[in-house]
Amino acid sequence: MDFISLRDTYKKFIYKDYKIIEENDKIIIKYYFEIPGLTTFEPSIEILKKKFKIENLNTKFTENLVFNLGMVEAISYYKATCAKEFIIECGNLDESQAKWFRKLFYLGLGEFRYRNGIKVKEEELVTFISLKEKEPINQISRELDGIIIPIRWRKRFKCYFGFTKRL
Repeated sequence: MDFISLRDTYKKFIYKDYKIIEENDKIIIKYYFEIPGLTTFEPSIEILKKKFKIENLNTKFTENLVFNLGMVEAISYYKATCAKEFIIECGNLDESQAKWFRKLFYLGLGEFRYRNGIKVKEEELVTFISLKEKEPINQISRELDGIIIPIRWRKRFKCYFGFTKRL
């Protein structure tokens, strides 16, 4: 099937849900995507707790972070059909966020579009439709203000994430 046929056959890509599962030694983030009439995808990410200092996963900030990471994760699965509509059942994008993600999808699929001879304008690639009402996200308190430090170690990068109080 070519690009036009795929888009005509599979008009929607659905970001159904995500879950944060805390186990003894790790945190598992699962995403649930669906292309109606074709397939479902359930990718997951595992984070070892010993690598990070995580005190509370049940915050709006964490939920927002995981939701947005899922939007990025979806690009790999979205390209199966490049559906015209990207339905979001588990979160919400405002107009500026939708514009930002549209550009990310368009540029992120640049090589894919080139190799497959797909000619589509950025504005025509995808339309994001949020089904969930927007909830406000509280800003991080000043006590959690900190930095992320990338450190080069034996020709590999390791990132240490943590919030530290400023002195």
